[in-house]
Amino acid sequence: MKRETEATVQPRSRMLCRPWPLAAAWLAASWVFPACDGDDREPALLAGEDVPAGDVEPADDVPVGPVRAAIDVLFVVDNSASMAQEQEVLSRALPEFLRRLYAEAEARGVEADVHVGVTSTDAGTAGYAVTTCGEPDGGDRGCLLHEPSPLFAGCDPGYPPFLSRSSADGAAYPIDELADDLACVATLGTQGCGFEQPFGAARRAVGEAAAAGGCNEGFLRPGSAVAVIYVSDEDDCTVAEDHPEMFDPERTDLGHLNVRCVLHRERTTAVAEEAAALRALEAAGHVVVVGAIVGVPVDEPACTGFGDELEGCLASAAMAERIDPVSPSELVPSCNTAMGLAFPPRRFVELAQAFGDRAYVASICVPDYKDLLVRLAGRLFSSP
Repeated sequence: MKRETEATVQPRSRMLCRPWPLAAAWLAASWVFPACDGDDREPALLAGEDVPAGDVEPADDVPVGPVRAAIDVLFVVDNSASMAQEQEVLSRALPEFLRRLYAEAEARGVEADVHVGVTSTDAGTAGYAVTTCGEPDGGDRGCLLHEPSPLFAGCDPGYPPFLSRSSADGAAYPIDELADDLACVATLGTQGCGFEQPFGAARRAVGEAAAAGGCNEGFLRPGSAVAVIYVSDEDDCTVAEDHPEMFDPERTDLGHLNVRCVLHRERTTAVAEEAAALRALEAAGHVVVVGAIVGVPVDEPACTGFGDELEGCLASAAMAERIDPVSPSELVPSCNTAMGLAFPPRRFVELAQAFGDRAYVASICVPDYKDLLVRLAGRLFSSP
């Protein structure tokens, strides 16, 4: 059901127009949109206007890779207590992301068939009772969550495990209505587990849960382009299976639960193994891209960009993991803005580096997430 949204921005005529590159030339799915002299607005697609198919063409110097008609998008959303504002900002960016996705396909003469689903960062606590973690045995198990959010008016009473829309649906299921439905299921609230394990949640969601008989059966299609997009204000803390003691509240020798993963990185999964788990999809014929809207510092250019551009990020002073001397159960934040606090996402940066130019990292501490989402939409149509 379509919720009440802001009035649609009506397209206006443009005269004396010149080419305006939407992204840098090295972006594999860069496009050129018209923009009039003296008009410094965002391109129409990002401003929420209807863009005719003829206005979207690949840049001449950008190679077009094999087209994938099936596109499967997984959002892994942190639903811990500090994520209310961030989930709201994410919901506002979804229409632009989806418009760009379908425009990319249309420019290539493809009818995009999109599946989009959402899971949380709750992967359980190995059976230990941990405050805020209501399902100690496996958490949400990587299953796609589809209960309508009570925070939005107009949501349907229920949704399928994942949303789906083909370009052929056209006006029968408008893109903005899909975005509204996605906001209804992606706004998970803030009552979730504070022991965030997004890598483990994603691995299950596209692995065992997506297999025949799993809770996500049918979500992944053979040969699809797959996007895994993480949204979290804390770093990944996926604990290795042979270290369940990390969840034991009585193991005070391991430090406070909030900082155990920093104090005992050797007891978390190796980032290389998490990257390999996603790479296994490529071996099965998928194209995989990774996005991370996480706590990289806003004022550190080396920490925003594609994975092969983040070489200096981990050396940034703001990315150092330091226990807060005033509050020993917390880390010193890596960014602190009107959006709130976030903490050094070193493991996310390492994962992005493993995927090179097929991953993009942006800060969760900014009030707009469109840039990352739009760039990832383009990457889904580029060669691996």
